[in-house]
Amino acid sequence: MTSLLSLEAKMKLLEGVIVKAVETSRLMKDVIKSVADLATGAETLAKNLAIMAHNQHVHHQMIGQMYVIQQGILKKMHENAVNLALPVPGRDGKKDVDKPN
Repeated sequence: MTSLLSLEAKMKLLEGVIVKAVETSRLMKDVIKSVADLATGAETLAKNLAIMAHNQHVHHQMIGQMYVIQQGILKKMHENAVNLALPVPGRDGKKDVDKPN
């Protein structure tokens, strides 16, 4: 059984395969590093989104609490007959100081 390729040709072919494998492994190393960087960035983004969601939840809770307090104040003022009407400029017969002559 004779080989179609000489030993020198086989060695050259093997060397070419090894060179391509080394080049490919460098590229794969770069791809793996990029994927790792993306994963780290995604983790940071997820943490920041969780913090923002928590802050928004707390903010809405505070708004709800302030609304309840406001309603309590208005109820007490109404019970004590406090006039909550806002004055309308010009209706009381006085000149509006904000308007020029």
